[in-house]
Amino acid sequence: MSNSTKIIYVSDPMCGWCYAFSPIIKQLAIDYKNDFDFEYESY
Repeated sequence: MSNSTKIIYVSDPMCGWCYAFSPIIKQLAIDYKNDFDFEYESY
């Protein structure tokens, strides 16, 4: 579904904070898939 608002999550795989937040952003993407477009980038 295409929405007007996109949430882009950019993470660093070596960052402990990013690693710890990954399950949360994945769950948000599932819970709010009808409200927002999600894009995940890992560098």
